[in-house]
Amino acid sequence: MPGTTLIFDAIERYYRLLTSENPRERDALAALQGWFDSHDRSHPDTFERLCEQYLIDPHAIRRMLRQRRLAVRRV
Repeated sequence: MPGTTLIFDAIERYYRLLTSENPRERDALAALQGWFDSHDRSHPDTFERLCEQYLIDPHAIRRMLRQRRLAVRRV
């Protein structure tokens, strides 16, 4: 299931980039955040399309990422 691997790899990368101070990595985090936040469904590798294809709740993933982001900011 390559699509699920893409989603899980993106989540792992997101978590890793959350604490980075490197400007290039902060840009990568912003781009990744945009991918998760997008409701675009025009391409097979968009977050929404992959979630639909593999019966993953995109809102649950977004909530999880938001909670992690808030937790990291508190530290």
